[in-house]
Formats: sequence, structure tokens, C-alpha cells
Amino acid sequence: MPKQMERATRDDALRPLVEANNGFAIDLYHHVAKKNEGDNFFFSPYSMSSALMIAAEGARDETAVEMGTVLRLPIDLQRGERGEGEPWNLEPLHAGIGQLDRELRVGGGRDEPLHQEIRELRAELDSLSCDAPKLADERQLRESFRVIDKAEDVASRLNRLFLQVDRYELRIANAIWAERTYPFRDEFLDTIEKYYETGVARVADFKSQGEAARRQINEWVEEITHRRITNLVPAGFLNELTRLVLANAIYFKGEWLEPFRPHNTKRRDFLLSDGGTARTPIMSGRGLESAGYGAFEADGSLFETPREIPEDQDPASGPRTYPGEDGSAVVELPYKGNRLSMVLIAPNRPEGLPAIESRLDPLELNRWIDRLERREVHVLL
Repeated sequence: MPKQMERATRDDALRPLVEANNGFAIDLYHHVAKKNEGDNFFFSPYSMSSALMIAAEGARDETAVEMGTVLRLPIDLQRGERGEGEPWNLEPLHAGIGQLDRELRVGGGRDEPLHQEIRELRAELDSLSCDAPKLADERQLRESFRVIDKAEDVASRLNRLFLQVDRYELRIANAIWAERTYPFRDEFLDTIEKYYETGVARVADFKSQGEAARRQINEWVEEITHRRITNLVPAGFLNELTRLVLANAIYFKGEWLEPFRPHNTKRRDFLLSDGGTARTPIMSGRGLESAGYGAFEADGSLFETPREIPEDQDPASGPRTYPGEDGSAVVELPYKGNRLSMVLIAPNRPEGLPAIESRLDPLELNRWIDRLERREVHVLL
């Protein structure tokens, strides 16, 4: 879960959106995991919920009720009891998505004030580095030591700032293509343009020029994702019945706050959920100090992992140092800039994954993340 999401849960304006998105994400995860049992899969629930929220703005009656239920929309945004017409007040959620997209994008990229501070500190460090030898030569040792101490302090401040610069690149984009002969309501198009920054709806001739429209959509997706996603809409997917295409694209590129050193990556056995192993390159980070860590028992309760273990402690009779085999570990690895992070959940034994999945829900996930604490950890990933 991104750190920005965690902050958002404390913001009353964004809380309904974040809670709905997390609920939808975990529901979708359970569904996709069941459909892909035994396989690896990767998906972006935020992309899906954003696109479906655009569609929900145009839905009415029972369709709108069903979409709101799947999207886990808060019950206090429901209008009336029968769900006729427009059963949901979607404006707070549209506004929340627009605000969150802007905050996430602003968090990335180049921070010019930060770079200016770095330039000033570098100049100060250069000056101090020149002064110290001169003072030593002139036998002003006490003043020389003072300058050296100050230079070390400036260098330490510089190192902290270096961890924050050029933080990450995040692009979140939405677009719509509308059939040129279909009479879309201006209220729908205006709302989507206002909150999702889609710009003017792109006009397409799905009835007779579907292939041209398909190429246009794919080119847009390729541009946004730096060609990581190509041919999103396959040939033959659009036809004369197509009236509207909604597209959401997310591109993210970030560096770890504490990078994994390439020379520490080795081929090791990776344990599979069926009990087998696979040889694969495993990154290794020893002594990571920026990570959040937590160990949990089989029932999801926190296990108080000791920070120190006596060298003469008997493993058989001494206090436990880790939860039991049915427990799990959670680690949060921040990206450079310390605004976004990756949260990893791993069972203590490979066959324990289904038990973790069965317990996974938004409340449990939030509890786990809230209990993480900053401590030195060793990570194999």
C-alpha cells in the first residue's frame, strides 16, 4: 500500500475513496487468485476502479446499484432505498480520485527547492574542506577540529537529502473515446473531464473505422506507459456496437530508498507453494534501516519479535524468536523520496499462503500495516 494511501486514510475527504478502493482491490484479488490458482499474476486495482468509476457516472437504475456494490461504495453515499435513477452520490469519490491522482503525481519528479538546498550545502562543504587543512597548517588545531565537525554535519545532511531527490516517476492518465454518432450527455462528459483530466472526449468512428480507433487507443497507452504496454486492445475487439472506450494507464518507475546491491544478487532456491523449488536470482539487502517490519501469528495478532537474542540462549527452551509455522512476516520497503512503498506479505512456510489469503481483508491489512515498526532487517527478495 502506498504511503500516500496511508496518509489519505487520515484525510476525511479521501477516506471514503481509499476504503472503497482497498475493499474493491482485495475482493478482486480473491477473485483473480481463485481463477489463477497456482499461477503468478499482476494487476492494478486502482486502474480498474478508476475506469469503473467513470462508467458508474453514466450508469442508472439496477446497473448503477450493482456497480456501486462491486466497487464497495460507502453506504452513506447511497440515495434512497430503491436504487432508481442515480442511486449513488458519486461526486465525493470523483473529487477524491482527482485529488489523489494529483498528490501522487506531485510527489514524484524533480523537487527544485530540494536541489537548491543540496547545491548550497555542497558549496558550504567545499568551503569547509578547504578551510580545515589551512587551519591545521597554521596550527589552529582547535578551530580546525571545529571546522571538521561542522563539515561532517553538513555531509550527513547532504546524504539525507540525496535519498529524497529524483524520487520517482508516476504517470496516471485517463482518456475516453466516444462513437461520433452517439448522443452522449454533456453532463457526463463534463464531469469526467473535470475530475479525471481526460480532456475533450476523443471522437472515434467505431462503426466503420474500428481498426483506426484501435490503433489510436493503443498508441495512447504505449505513450503513457513508455511502451511497456503494447497492443492493449487486440484486433477484432472493437466492432460496430462499440459506443465508448474508457482507458486508464499507470506508469511507475522508482528506486528503492536503500537499493539492493547488484553484486549481492545470487541464484538461490525459491520455495513454491506446492512444496517444490525453483532456482531464480534473489536480491539480498542486509541491514536495511528504512524498512518497516512486523511478524504475525496464525490468527493475525502481532508477535513481539525481540530486538536482541543472548548468544547462550537455548533455542529449544528459550523464548520464541519468531511466530510459529503458520505465522507470517510483513515488510514495507520505501521508495526513494519516502512517499511510496512496497508492502510484502510472506508466510513462514510455503504452504501457508492460502491461510494468509483467506484472512486478507481491508481491516486486517490496515491492522498489519499499522503495526509495522522501523527496524534493521535482512531482506531476500
